[in-house]
Amino acid sequence: MSQFLKSFMQGPIGQSIHRKLTEQLKPSFLEINDDSHRHRNHAAMKGLNASETHFRLVVVSDRFKDLKLVQRHQLVYQILDQEIKDGVHALQMTCKTPQEYQPKA
Repeated sequence: MSQFLKSFMQGPIGQSIHRKLTEQLKPSFLEINDDSHRHRNHAAMKGLNASETHFRLVVVSDRFKDLKLVQRHQLVYQILDQEIKDGVHALQMTCKTPQEYQPKA
């Protein structure tokens, strides 16, 4: 399957997420959406200088084969440990194998 990458982000954290997931998971499909703008006025974000805090990910990779959902999420959290420490507050993840993934029409 050819690799298809779809990213909707511009900042350094989004770029780092893209680079790390691409290098370590070799995804056949990767979509990264920065949803931070939707959460700027939430109480948990008050007083923070971070502008890239909330991301929505769709990752399709053979690396997820034989892993339970929680293990897939743990793997992504492990890969993105530094980004989380640097201010990523929330990751919404869809983690599938190529056999499980059904693209939206």
